[in-house]
Amino acid sequence: MSDKDVTSHEIISALCHRVGSIVYDGSSDEEAASRAVYEELQNALSLSNPSTTKTCPPVELVVHAAMSIIRPKLVQERIPELLDCITIAELYRQRAVLSAKEALEWNTFCIRSHNNGPEVLLTPGEETFIQQLIDTDRSMRLVYIDLLLSLCQIDIYLLWTAQGHGVAKIPARLNEYYPRENSGEDHSLSQLFQFSLSDQERQHFTEMRAETVTFLQETYQWATSYLQAGSVSIQTLSEAFQTDSFIESCEPEGIGEAPRIAQQFLNSVQENVKFLQSIFAPEDARATFHIVSSP
Repeated sequence: MSDKDVTSHEIISALCHRVGSIVYDGSSDEEAASRAVYEELQNALSLSNPSTTKTCPPVELVVHAAMSIIRPKLVQERIPELLDCITIAELYRQRAVLSAKEALEWNTFCIRSHNNGPEVLLTPGEETFIQQLIDTDRSMRLVYIDLLLSLCQIDIYLLWTAQGHGVAKIPARLNEYYPRENSGEDHSLSQLFQFSLSDQERQHFTEMRAETVTFLQETYQWATSYLQAGSVSIQTLSEAFQTDSFIESCEPEGIGEAPRIAQQFLNSVQENVKFLQSIFAPEDARATFHIVSSP
């Protein structure tokens, strides 16, 4: 097992420990159910001092929590929480792919060895599904990374252009989203997605940080010039950022698409995980499938 595999396993296992204390009893209070996930993510998701619990909240609950942020309209204040939920879904997906590879290898071994034991081979439909899950691993990872980048960009854009004191949160967001490239003293990783990025993926965030800083500088200069032009109805930077000319030229391209892509990604992960669980349910005599395992 490579160092990268070990790190990934430790992240998944630690994540399982930390969110395992959430108890979902099927309550109809959707806000309370969502808040249980949010509070646990904010207060307990770290890779130190793991708890001893061995269960993980169902993927349905994680997706539900994310959907309540996305629909009916993206809630800007909860974008950091949405990033955590999407990251948990991605860890579910990665674990599903690993298990799918193991299942396919075992299936192939049984066929080649003409094993007539109690094991039941995969059906053609199941084998096709599992192979597709493996084949789309790379493309799904790219969707995940692009989605993270887009949401980080949208969050800072909305803070920058909103009326009120949203702009005061931008330094903290830059440190959370791009900690290794931030020039401040605190370089700790505070966003969950940062723990599982490869060097190549981290480079994308380095580039996005540079683009974001340039955007802030250039739009500030634009808004300052706009105000100096003497418009009677526009007197503040935030008002200048709400003009049609600014929105048309500066609004991030993905601001409308990101919520839709997030829904598609989350639904895909949930459906794939549930299908694998139906194939390898514990009561099934063929095998036992664990989306998230504990050490």
